[in-house]
Amino acid sequence: MTRTLILILLALTMACGGSAVITTPQGLVAVVTAVQLISSGNDAADEDLLNLTLTLTPVNVNVSHWDPSVPDKIPPFDDTDIAARGFLTLSLDDMAIGDLQAAFPVGAGPNGFTVYGEMPLPMSAGSYHIIHLEVQTDVAVIPADPLLLYEYSFVFDADRNNTNNYMTTGMNYFPGTDRWYQLTWSNAQGWHLNVRTAITDMSGETITEVPSAACVIIAGNAILLVVPTSEFGVSDPEWRVTAFVHDGDFGIPSPYSWSGNSEPRVVEGLAVYPPQ
Repeated sequence: MTRTLILILLALTMACGGSAVITTPQGLVAVVTAVQLISSGNDAADEDLLNLTLTLTPVNVNVSHWDPSVPDKIPPFDDTDIAARGFLTLSLDDMAIGDLQAAFPVGAGPNGFTVYGEMPLPMSAGSYHIIHLEVQTDVAVIPADPLLLYEYSFVFDADRNNTNNYMTTGMNYFPGTDRWYQLTWSNAQGWHLNVRTAITDMSGETITEVPSAACVIIAGNAILLVVPTSEFGVSDPEWRVTAFVHDGDFGIPSPYSWSGNSEPRVVEGLAVYPPQ
């Protein structure tokens, strides 16, 4: 990690009251490395952009389950306690797309574990959003407990039209959004990336699996979504990242076995597209 990035992190941590936001420097190194492997631009410029669009978030604090009947708790699993998030946009040419796919092949690769959508489209040169979240410890490619179900999601108001969004307040952290990139793990099926639209109109809510050229990369304690900007109706979608784990009952009945977080919190609304 560069001295500049360390100083920025220390300053932001002190501003947050001294909370430990990233437990190991390797977490942000993974993001910096991944972005530089993906980008065809200057490495220093990429790191500057990453710093500019990075938001550190409080950890080890009470968070709310998406069902209000479930008591708040400090996330007991560090791999679901979101410590940082960020959103940047890069232009990738054909060479950069080739480099990305070489650095991050499907499944286990030299720099991470990569998952493409259930209805994959080919990646092509163009503009890409790269959205990332970091949790407090490395995300295991094969979680130790085979009974647990994991989900890491990147959800958006893809058209900035708040009249057609998913608004159901139960079952997930997604209210106010209409496009979902959901990375899930179960012992039976492994990792899967589902890309869905969730549109509300006069007939109700319709959730539909859709094709996508996106991929999600697990690298240390970082998870990155790489997605063409063409999959959004606007260039500056609003967004939220989420993490959740449970043992099959979504943590709703006592003893409330769940761990999770969303950033921003649902009560805070969605994050705005950061300055670039």
